Amino acid sequence: MQFSFYQNPLNTWHGNILILGLFEKDLRKQLEDVSFIADSEALLKKLKTRKFHGEKGESFNLELIDQNIQLISFIGLGDKNNFE
Repeated sequence: MQFSFYQNPLNTWHGNILILGLFEKDLRKQLEDVSFIADSEALLKKLKTRKFHGEKGESFNLELIDQNIQLISFIGLGDKNNFE
C-alpha cells in the first residue's frame, strides 16, 4: 500500500482509499469538496448517524459500492482554530 499527500484539486485525485480530515464545525461545507465521489448530503447524514462530529481523534470508515474509491476514512481534526 502506498500513502501520499495530494496537493492538487481533490476532484482530480484517483485511488482506492481516501483519508479525509474534517474539522469540528461546518461538516456540510467541508464535505462539498468530495461531492464528486458521493452526494455530500448523504455523507453528512451517514456521519450524523454515526455521531461523528469531527472531534480530534474521532474516526469513521465508509465503504462505497459501485464507486472508483472503495473506502473513505474520515478523521476528526478537532477545532480548526487550535489545529497544530
